[in-house]
Amino acid sequence: MKRSMRLQASFSVEASYVFWIVLFAIVFFIRVAFKERDKALAGYVAGEANEAASHIEETYDPDGQNSEKIGKYIRERLADIPGLSSADAGTERNSRTCESYIRQEQTDRNIRQKINNPESWMRNTTAVEDIIERIRKNDNTKSE
Repeated sequence: MKRSMRLQASFSVEASYVFWIVLFAIVFFIRVAFKERDKALAGYVAGEANEAASHIEETYDPDGQNSEKIGKYIRERLADIPGLSSADAGTERNSRTCESYIRQEQTDRNIRQKINNPESWMRNTTAVEDIIERIRKNDNTKSE
């Protein structure tokens, strides 16, 4: 005996609405996941570029030219990421800080980092120690 299951027509219509709502919800969450992935990758690339810019003398620019090489490096890395291939990116550096930025329609990442310069710190510490020593000795000679 074959038993057939019959449903009302309204059930199939309601099921088709629910199917499309579930499908659109899945597509929405996949898009959100890709946007968040792009933001995370943009932050990683900007941080990596910032680290390189803070040590530009040793790594990218031993001749003291400019930081365009880092900007080119950022654009090459972003070209491999589908959501960020057309993003505006670059670095800006001054004597104390460096900042990397990646800007696109929905992704905007700025990372600022203080430049660690241990040689300058040692020079300043030595100068302060020399001044303190002279004050203690009451020596009025000029520093070297």
